Amino acid sequence: MSATQEHTPPKPHIGEAHRPPSDEQLTQRVRSLRLPQTQPAASGRRRLFWAVGGLLVVGGAVFSYLRINGSSPTSPAEAAPINLNAPAEAASGEIALEAKGYIIPAHNILVSPKVSGMIVKLRITESQRVVKDQVLAELEDTEYRADRDRAKANLAQARAHLARCTLDLSRANSLLPKNAISQADRDLARGAHDEAAATVNMCQAELAKAEWMLNNCVIRAPISGTILKKNAEEGSLVNPIALQGFYSLCEMADLSDLEVDLNIQERDISRIFRGQKCRVRAEAFPDRVYQGYVSRLMPTADRAKGAIPVRVKVAVPPGEEGVYLKPEMGAIVSFLNKK
Repeated sequence: MSATQEHTPPKPHIGEAHRPPSDEQLTQRVRSLRLPQTQPAASGRRRLFWAVGGLLVVGGAVFSYLRINGSSPTSPAEAAPINLNAPAEAASGEIALEAKGYIIPAHNILVSPKVSGMIVKLRITESQRVVKDQVLAELEDTEYRADRDRAKANLAQARAHLARCTLDLSRANSLLPKNAISQADRDLARGAHDEAAATVNMCQAELAKAEWMLNNCVIRAPISGTILKKNAEEGSLVNPIALQGFYSLCEMADLSDLEVDLNIQERDISRIFRGQKCRVRAEAFPDRVYQGYVSRLMPTADRAKGAIPVRVKVAVPPGEEGVYLKPEMGAIVSFLNKK
């Protein structure tokens, strides 16, 4: 007998045609409508799924363990810790760290006049090389010359008055033993002499100040270097104490004395030490390598960056001042291991 015949429900009798089917009959009919189950195939697929899942879990665990411990399943003898944050080192292992920074002058000078006035002559341009005490600009000096001449006249007058008081004091000293004058008159002569001498000293100080202000109408270069930026033009009124307007003439620096300003992360600062030798390459000229050394580590860290500022002194060859290495250019510094 076939499977379809085994699940075919029996036909009702003629007398039972109009009788409603019972619950058991309904259950048998529903079961007869189900498809045959392939229990062995479903069970096999389930076992295959669990086997593949188990292999994936075990493989992931083994891979994670090998990655953390830095070992290889094929060569356990070569197992060693791996620092994923370490920079790419040279084959010889001489590079301890590489970092990017910016070139800055070791001494950036803001040239400001010591007196206020209008610029009547300006003798500088950007990128111009100047030597120490070279004249950069001249200010209008009419008022300062008048002050100098007035101070000279006051000094001459004070000296003449002192000479007269000196004669009066000498005469009083000679007449006092003869009782020709009183002691009070002699004291008055002494007081007038001392006051005249003080006036002479004051006039000398005023003359020195007037000459100093007049001399500073000529602005000279404080060092030998290069003009980086010009802040004023001819006809500009400069004032060294002004909060707004022209308070400086120019910015200059010695481009043979350069440094690289870097921020080294705290996790890498242990590789850096003072006097450490370095190699410096400007990003604009990567084929030019300059020698340098760590000149100083700043005493405080940058909390926002989690880094410590470091300065590297660069050795600029003679004749290359301002040619390849320029302030604010990006540079790559290779810190070498201590030998």
